Amino acid sequence: MAGKALTIAAISSFMGGTIGAILLMVFAPMLSTVALLFHSAEYFALMVVGLSAIAAFAGTGNVAKALMMTLLGLMMATVGEGAFVDRARRLGAETESDYVREIVEFVTGASDRQFLTPGKV
Repeated sequence: MAGKALTIAAISSFMGGTIGAILLMVFAPMLSTVALLFHSAEYFALMVVGLSAIAAFAGTGNVAKALMMTLLGLMMATVGEGAFVDRARRLGAETESDYVREIVEFVTGASDRQFLTPGKV
């Protein structure tokens, strides 16, 4: 019985991936024209709706954890270069590697900056 279930799951996964890839190839040009019309306000609204869905799907027991993850997602979304302005969105780091290092330090809880500094062991 388990072999039959695994076979059905594998075939369904293959078919779903194949159909999804074909649909993406068909609709990607149309979606890209719509996406190019978006500006900062629309990106922010989409981000808030998507991250709010985390809290909505969290259920009754993990609402606080879902809200913390939503805030973490918002904080991580503000790192990097702006889409329309060639300038850093967040100040405090001077190079891209500093941004990555700060994110890794935040996520891992590393408080010592020398922990991730190249050449320092």
